[in-house]
Amino acid sequence: MDNSSNKLTYEELETKIKQLEGSLVFQEEKRKCTIGARIPTCQLCFDPVECPVTLNNNNRGKCPASQSNPSCLLCVRTWLDNMRTQNKNTFPCLWKCCDMSNKGYITYGELGRKPDDVAEPTLYRMMGSEGVTQCTRCHTDCVTVYNLAQHIKTSCRLRKIKCSTCKKMMLAEQMQQHEETCYYKCQYCGDKLPSVLKTETIQHLCKKKPIYSCKYCDVTFCIETLVNNYYNGNLHNCSKLYKNESIPSSMSQPAPHITDYQSNNRGSVLTQDNVSSRFGRITYIDTRDP
Repeated sequence: MDNSSNKLTYEELETKIKQLEGSLVFQEEKRKCTIGARIPTCQLCFDPVECPVTLNNNNRGKCPASQSNPSCLLCVRTWLDNMRTQNKNTFPCLWKCCDMSNKGYITYGELGRKPDDVAEPTLYRMMGSEGVTQCTRCHTDCVTVYNLAQHIKTSCRLRKIKCSTCKKMMLAEQMQQHEETCYYKCQYCGDKLPSVLKTETIQHLCKKKPIYSCKYCDVTFCIETLVNNYYNGNLHNCSKLYKNESIPSSMSQPAPHITDYQSNNRGSVLTQDNVSSRFGRITYIDTRDP
């Protein structure tokens, strides 16, 4: 059986492809119009709600008016920031039906959610793509409402984040440039220090940190000063001996030989074993005559 008569020409295939593409575009626009008609209006910006959130009152429950008229996530955050700027800890909701307190993320969103989760995780997963999915700040299309909420919280380049050093709020895209001039530094030598947690120890061996105090005059020295003075032949003024510190050469008991800074401030003794435990590696130089 000859099927050559049933085969379409290249022009006919191209025409059918264009018809299918047009049909897909029409269906997508129809879907957006249908979704747009179902999306409620935000009570703060009067635009279609982006990542809708509900409010929580002081009775550990939901504001009933916000459940039927949710507001945008970013609009609610801005509203709470304005209340904090006005030093209002307790204030009525947007519909004056219940009282609220500004407790951060607990003030809005799903009750009992974790701090690292989005505002309405259950609602956003149920909505899927049935809502606003494009970020109003950077115009990134996130396909689903839940992905948009995650984008706003963690990855939007125009979101505001706090610098861990100076505690200032700024845009995420400006943080890398800001960190080049804002960092923790050693108060003794001025070197840049790595960012660590409060419970961690900074791995920085500072040569200028005061570690030794003269027991006579209480002058404090750092390891760099001690090493430089040793190799340059400079001695501290308190190294001068007084008459009562001298003994006759005929005495059978010689003066004690003090090594490795055994004498410490306040009369405490720093033994050689303790010195070895406080440093990674110590080279002892025997300066006595052979």
